[in-house]
Amino acid sequence: MLTVAALALLVVGACSLPAGMMTTMSMMQGGMMSSMSPPAPCCTPPQWQGVLVDLKSQYDVVSTVVYDTTKMMEGVWTTMRTTGQVVSHSLIDYKAMVMYQALWVAGQAPACKKESFNVPMFSCM
Repeated sequence: MLTVAALALLVVGACSLPAGMMTTMSMMQGGMMSSMSPPAPCCTPPQWQGVLVDLKSQYDVVSTVVYDTTKMMEGVWTTMRTTGQVVSHSLIDYKAMVMYQALWVAGQAPACKKESFNVPMFSCM
């Protein structure tokens, strides 16, 4: 019998499998393979915002990510976690397939660059 924690891991893991793959859950049923349909993809809302923090990182930064599949844009603002000092900004325009970046170095004007970006926008995994 599965514990609640093991079941939760199986359900979460199923979201990350490509469509059409046999899930661990289906292989465990009765000790034999079954013909369960593949799991539905895990999809994000059309617009969302999140914060990324790695407390063990030597860089001590926090990144705020905004994602908008309606406008086909993604932005990331990175700052020092303790001081709020800006480290970098980036904006990806998925319609134009272009990424704009600005990096801040103490005592200098931000270094800005524009480059092509060839990764498609995702909304489901």
